Amino acid sequence: MLACVAAMGFFIWKYSTFYIPGKGFTSMIVIGDHWVNRLLPELQSMDIYLQRDSWGYDGLSYAQIALRPDLTDPDLGKAVDNLPFRARRILFCWTAWFVGGGTPEGVLLAFTLQNGVAWLLLSILLFRWFRPDTLEDFVRWFATLFSFGMCFSVRYALVDGPSLFLIAAGIALAEAKRPWLSALVLGVSGLGKETNLGAA
Repeated sequence: MLACVAAMGFFIWKYSTFYIPGKGFTSMIVIGDHWVNRLLPELQSMDIYLQRDSWGYDGLSYAQIALRPDLTDPDLGKAVDNLPFRARRILFCWTAWFVGGGTPEGVLLAFTLQNGVAWLLLSILLFRWFRPDTLEDFVRWFATLFSFGMCFSVRYALVDGPSLFLIAAGIALAEAKRPWLSALVLGVSGLGKETNLGAA
């Protein structure tokens, strides 16, 4: 358990190093300077971290949908690359908009933080299967949380990390003989990423 707590502490410390005074955690979204003229007006007016000589990464598309979750917005079609595909993964855009209170600053902060929150929640939920009293289970727990996919999702504000947490929650509910609640969680998770439905 001490090793688990140390690993969680390391994650929180490493996550905090991405904070830039005045710009928050916007470096995690990876907003490329080549894309700056196509950003939503509210994002252009904010003090954000711009990646030099870059077109940005997927998190930028989802962050902009979170700022304007109305998919009929004409500005959104210009700002987001391949909007019909991105719109299928709208769940975590909605959660960021709701938690952020609909204000641009609040939504952007919520969007950048939700991967870290999902990681921490998953780290606790995994104790259901990987008890922290044997070396084997610690290795399984650690390998899941610090896998390339999880770290990549956190670093680039993607939907994969929060998706894994919802899948794990759905499985835990099924094991607890809560099939309808499990089905609800797994069904909703499909709005986070369509491949999540395979967990059903």
